[in-house]
Amino acid sequence: MHIIHRGIVNKNYKENCLTSFQASFKKRFGIETDIHSTKDKKFVCFHDFTLKRIFKINKSIKNINYENLKKIKNQIAPRTEGDLRKEHVQDIAKRLSVSESEVVSMNRRLSGKEQSLNAPIGEDGDEWQDWVVDNEMDHELKIAQSDEMEQRKDLLQDSIKILNEREKKILYSRRLTDDPITLDELSKKYKISRERVRQIENKAFEKLQKHMLNSAKSKNLLPAS
Repeated sequence: MHIIHRGIVNKNYKENCLTSFQASFKKRFGIETDIHSTKDKKFVCFHDFTLKRIFKINKSIKNINYENLKKIKNQIAPRTEGDLRKEHVQDIAKRLSVSESEVVSMNRRLSGKEQSLNAPIGEDGDEWQDWVVDNEMDHELKIAQSDEMEQRKDLLQDSIKILNEREKKILYSRRLTDDPITLDELSKKYKISRERVRQIENKAFEKLQKHMLNSAKSKNLLPAS
């Protein structure tokens, strides 16, 4: 599938507008756009996180109610149906130091009607929600991965009991921590050579690995070959 950034954009359609999205869907294109939630949990299509660039108001969309967002727009230009008049577009663009096309696009986004995600698209019976991409991992896969991680933790906790105290501490210090201790530090701590520390580490790891593998086999945790 082709994914279009903010919908089809040309002389007939402005980015991030309902009409550009509908034109994209009719051509069987997906879209990537910018959706924000207002303070009262209304979804709006707007490029920025704040109103600073377009409205010169340093407020985040997430901290403004939907109706207040529309009021801010109407304070800049008289309430109108459809596109703003050309003189209004020119005046707003000059006052906000943005292009006229940005003003038109902004107005269309704020004046658009609310649409249901269940509204049909085209003649194939598709709905808006069918084209919304969910980047979250599948719920069942999340549970499966979480269960697998817990099983590995249990295997590790059970298997590490076969090591003696020095082997445990050296293995933890070298391989089971985010900040491994150097061979030199362990050599001084246990008053043995660096090479001996390495030997204990490798032997402990091999013992642990072997025990975990045997435990996983006995509990039928390994995939069928």
